[in-house]
Amino acid sequence: MKSYLEVILVLYVQEKRTALGLPGTQPALVIFDEFKGQLTDKILMQLEENNIFYVVVPANYTDRLQPLDVSVNRPAKEFLHSKFGEWYAEKVAMQMKDAGSMTPINLKLSEMKPIGARWMMELYDYFKAKPEIIINGFKAAGILNILKS
Repeated sequence: MKSYLEVILVLYVQEKRTALGLPGTQPALVIFDEFKGQLTDKILMQLEENNIFYVVVPANYTDRLQPLDVSVNRPAKEFLHSKFGEWYAEKVAMQMKDAGSMTPINLKLSEMKPIGARWMMELYDYFKAKPEIIINGFKAAGILNILKS
């Protein structure tokens, strides 16, 4: 079985290099937290073989140094909380119109999975329409400045 590194990370970096017209040896950067399972000798060797550099964000610093923690997580949570609030309020309003049908709102996984999937697709569209949110995370973490120098 191929590893996450081979199937996803290395392949993604290779595709991005090609899409950007960069040579296959163009250095790339991956950011890890301190989880030791991703820093094995085998993984580090595969990164090196593919000219992918890595940095490790120290414990308790991801909120300042991981680009998505800096910029994406908060608006994503707010977006999803808002979607849930709107959905729940709509369900309550529907029950209030028909006063005889006051029943607990179904929050079972079977009910919420397709709704949550739809919200995740809407969240993707939200960030796609606002790329500056993601870019600002890389700027705030100091990564764009490093890559430009």
